[in-house]
Amino acid sequence: MGDGLKTVEEGARLSRESKNALQKIIGSSRKSTEMASYIENATSEQTKGIRFVTDAMEKVKDMIGQIARATTEQTRGTTLMIAASEKIRDITKHVKNSTFEQASGGKQINKAVEDVSVRIREISDSLGEQKKGSASIVSAIEKIRDIPEKNRTGAFSMNRSLRNLLKDADLLMTELSKFRFAASEKEAAVLKMGVVPLESPSEMYKKFTPISHYLAEKLGKHLDLKIAVNFSEACKEIGTGITNICYMTPSTYIEAHVKYDVEILVKALRKGKPFHRAAIIARENGKINNIEDIKGHSFAFGDERSTSSHIVPRAMLMEAGIDLKDLSFYDYLGQHDDVVKAVLGGEFDAGGVMESAAEKFTAQGLKIIKYSLDIPEFNICVNKDLPEDEKVMIKHALLELDEGIAGGSEILHAISRDYTGLTDASDSDYDVIREMMRRIGLL
Repeated sequence: MGDGLKTVEEGARLSRESKNALQKIIGSSRKSTEMASYIENATSEQTKGIRFVTDAMEKVKDMIGQIARATTEQTRGTTLMIAASEKIRDITKHVKNSTFEQASGGKQINKAVEDVSVRIREISDSLGEQKKGSASIVSAIEKIRDIPEKNRTGAFSMNRSLRNLLKDADLLMTELSKFRFAASEKEAAVLKMGVVPLESPSEMYKKFTPISHYLAEKLGKHLDLKIAVNFSEACKEIGTGITNICYMTPSTYIEAHVKYDVEILVKALRKGKPFHRAAIIARENGKINNIEDIKGHSFAFGDERSTSSHIVPRAMLMEAGIDLKDLSFYDYLGQHDDVVKAVLGGEFDAGGVMESAAEKFTAQGLKIIKYSLDIPEFNICVNKDLPEDEKVMIKHALLELDEGIAGGSEILHAISRDYTGLTDASDSDYDVIREMMRRIGLL
């Protein structure tokens, strides 16, 4: 009887131990199940990441090797997790069967616990492998993200260089076409008229040849045209006497007046009025529909010293709460037509030009999203050292030029189809532009 009680007590003790061990196994199984669920969720998120990386790899072929290595590491981690999960499932089934064999259950349960610990370590290791793979993929994505910006900057730099080369070649051909030997000292003593390069040198030469002939006849002197390489050179040349007369923008006149005391004579009349406007432009089928939409997008300016293609558009952006830092990218392309073509070609989302340049291309898919306020018109200036009698003669000849004289319309319309004449001008006419230049740091 006593032996029987001892046997029962021993059986009860073994049952309690089995119960405790079984609870540990159940707890471990529950944790394993939770971990397997976590792994499944992580694998799902990782799959989304892999799809994103695959799209990026199609665009950037030179990153394929690195992504492939990262994906290999990820596959190893996933394989280990699947294998570990299958083993845990088998262990759980084995533990369930062992509860019906309590006599030998203790040893089997202890072994199962050890196996679960091993599998958990394997899962931990596989998660480590997964983390390495994820880190490699993140690193690759970061590098891929930087490549488009570098490529874009390089492409714009190359395009700018090509535009400058074409401009230089055009200017050289224009100058060569005018080259001649002076037959005498009298013929060599000529006046030179500078012109700011709003368009290509050859185009500007054609526009201003009629007025140069008109002035030469009125003054009784030969007059040569000199198309400036850029706005800055136009200022320098009229200021230092390389040119005697110059057709200038409002901002280039202001700069030349400040630096060299250049004197203004007259300003143009556009349809009878001494002003024009700038325009903010975008593609007709693009995503920019108003000036506020430009924030976060790319923008093309003309020359940095241009009134209608930089200073006024820049002021318009500032009034809309958009600073240069708010643009994804911006650049200075030089001539107004280059800005229009870059916007139409999709190189930039929007740009700023004078209204006449914009209106030439509206039939080709360009839209004007905003006009500026009135801008004082372009002007004709003289070097301060030009003899006073010549200044008076030049100004008088220019004020006589209107549509009412013989050939007047042809001369004026060659410069701009909207020009109807010229009128007296003073330095104070350009105070509004002078203030804009101060605001953006150009004065």
